[in-house]
Amino acid sequence: MQQPKSPLVWIVFFFIHGIFLGWVFNPSPLVVLLSICLYAFLFYLSHKTWCFYIAILLMGMWRIAIVQENSFPQIQEEKILIKIQGILVSTPFPLHWIPGQSEYEQFSKNPLFVEATHFWQNSQWIQANQAGIKIFYEGNPYSLKRGDFIQATGWLSIIPEPSNPGENNKRAFWKAKQIDYQMVVTQDNIHVLGNGGCPILNFFSRLRLRYIEILRESVGYKQGNIIAALLLGARRLLEEDTLENFQKTGLLHLLAISGTHVSIVAWLVYQALLRFLFPFQFCHTSVIILCFLYAMLTDMQAPVVRSVIMISVHIFATLIGRKAFAINSLSLSAMIILWFNPLDLMQPGFSLSFCACLAIFKLYLPISSSYKETSSQEKKLYFSFFHYLKEANLVSWIAWIGTAPLLAYYFYQINPFGAVFTVILMPMVTMILALSILLLFSFFGMGWTALFLSYSLNKVVSWMEILVDLFAHFPFVCFSIIPPLLFFVLIFYFFILFCPFEKVSQYFCFLILFFLVFLSVCLRPMALSETEMTVLSVGNGGAIYIRLPGGKNLLYDCGSMDKQAGTKIIVPFLLQKGIFELDAVVLSHYDSDHYNAFDDLVSFIKIKKIYINKAFQEKGEKILDLAKRLSMEIIQAKDNSIAADLPGIVFLYPGQYLKIDSLQEDNEHSLMLLVDLKGTKILLTADIGPKSLGFFLDQKSISVDILQLPHHGSYVPQIENLVQNLKPKMLFLCAHGRFNIQKTLQFCQSIKIPLAKTYQDGALFFHFSPKGSYSWKGFKNKE
Repeated sequence: MQQPKSPLVWIVFFFIHGIFLGWVFNPSPLVVLLSICLYAFLFYLSHKTWCFYIAILLMGMWRIAIVQENSFPQIQEEKILIKIQGILVSTPFPLHWIPGQSEYEQFSKNPLFVEATHFWQNSQWIQANQAGIKIFYEGNPYSLKRGDFIQATGWLSIIPEPSNPGENNKRAFWKAKQIDYQMVVTQDNIHVLGNGGCPILNFFSRLRLRYIEILRESVGYKQGNIIAALLLGARRLLEEDTLENFQKTGLLHLLAISGTHVSIVAWLVYQALLRFLFPFQFCHTSVIILCFLYAMLTDMQAPVVRSVIMISVHIFATLIGRKAFAINSLSLSAMIILWFNPLDLMQPGFSLSFCACLAIFKLYLPISSSYKETSSQEKKLYFSFFHYLKEANLVSWIAWIGTAPLLAYYFYQINPFGAVFTVILMPMVTMILALSILLLFSFFGMGWTALFLSYSLNKVVSWMEILVDLFAHFPFVCFSIIPPLLFFVLIFYFFILFCPFEKVSQYFCFLILFFLVFLSVCLRPMALSETEMTVLSVGNGGAIYIRLPGGKNLLYDCGSMDKQAGTKIIVPFLLQKGIFELDAVVLSHYDSDHYNAFDDLVSFIKIKKIYINKAFQEKGEKILDLAKRLSMEIIQAKDNSIAADLPGIVFLYPGQYLKIDSLQEDNEHSLMLLVDLKGTKILLTADIGPKSLGFFLDQKSISVDILQLPHHGSYVPQIENLVQNLKPKMLFLCAHGRFNIQKTLQFCQSIKIPLAKTYQDGALFFHFSPKGSYSWKGFKNKE
């Protein structure tokens, strides 16, 4: 099948590169605008194509530079107490709809989004130019509605940048959604002053809330929440187990409203209009209008808007008498979307959506046109069940191949059966969407028709949930993977974009590139340094990676007060370094912020041995049972003991000499490590308490080069003796900086020993050279 050759593809190609360059270098909008005028003038005079494309590239740089400008005051401190006024631009859900084990968890899943119009400063209101703020509202927002003009007082802070390698960039993610700040507001400190915003969007927001309420009441709370996620994008209503099963099976895209969902809705509406014998143009125009109404019903979520624009562009080309080439429609859609929000380019959702469509348009159409029906009987058979299986599998596998490199790069996992599961569940998803739309128009859940639809929806959703749960228990349903190199990922997608796919050899090249993407993990630097230490920034907790001589990998503690630190910080860091196996994990003591990421860790990383102390042996039954099931060797370390297979490691456990009653004092039983890396001595103290610390100082006489301050920097009197006796050249602490550590900081400042802080410097990287020399650097580029 001949692929159309269009300059649209090249225009989008250069525009995207301009956005990327502008995001990296952050140029002045005025300078870029003058450059655009210059090259546009050169193109007018010379008609040289390269002048035109450079102007397009500069337009991409100009758009991203404009978006990155923000007149809202930059915050120098970690957070400030401030009063703001603005318009609520999201649909807040009642708190009891949100699943969670605690109110704090419910608050965090149900933020409010506000466009700030004014902020209070120097006893006057100053215009804020609609800065986006994500508000964690510690109350039930049932009385709040989209379009409310509110006044809120609370603690405002910039959305933090990543502090560790491999950690998701939350600031970039929310910036793409026009959100720059986050704010914590209690129920008594938010007031509704009036109304504002777009009346149409406000109306559809209330309609959405009412429809979700009908679904929950008529279909059932759990099933209604799943339908709300499928049809309206309300994923925050789903329970963690449900989300985990969909993610594990590679079916999470079914819960994210995408081109598939919008296409199904558009197709259902189109078929219904055709049955009433409406004119062709009326049907197409109605589909475009209804798609935009559907986008408003979903609160104008970015994936829905992307899909609606793509479908509308394709249908509009047909309406004006132009042949609608899929690749041109895709290019124009990308151009429109990125023009209004160029930061979408940096988001996985945008990349996955367009790369899936790109692969389908470039591969499915040529392959499907290669076989022809030879008779009417065969044509009838093709439109049977077997025809569906053939076509659906072809589309699903092409989409899977087209997105697998990105999924591996962004999320470090691959779901080999995701395409098959999608084919099985897609008829059920279509049925759920169709029945839900019918329920929407059945007098909003009233009458016998609504009862029949509700019963049918309940059964179909329940069957789908059972199937997903069954699929999640299949062996090898999900693999964790070292992320492929970005260079190979880009080459793969450039090939898809520009290859015409007219010869068999081009398909072979495509498959070779696909496998090369995943083979590129072998080229990823796997802990290049012979010895190194990385102190991860996990807040109040502990996760210290040590590369020992001989290539041994050790992790000292794996926990945090943030229960998601395992999947968000520790595992991504290890996989990004190419580490699939740890020779040893040392769990210092039985305190949850030092071990609660162990479950997540073993889901992705193979662990050979774990080292614990006597106190952990008696109290950590759950962790030890899990270790035994996974055939890990469990070793109880004693004071001043060594492990033959861990060179340079000495275990220090002064807590073993304390009385039996002290077993309840978890911190006193911290298992410390004395590490010798090429002559540099490091003492890792975890949360060791004052009793054990005093005993250690009485019995030991050693000196170290690097010392971890115990208990996240909390001040204890023995800390002064510890520093004086060990004479360290450098100190570091693992903390989030919000607890009272000022006295410790003042002490460190008085003794003039360099102090590294994870909450300020991010992850700390230590590299060691022979003769006891070392260097260190913070992830946030602070020496």
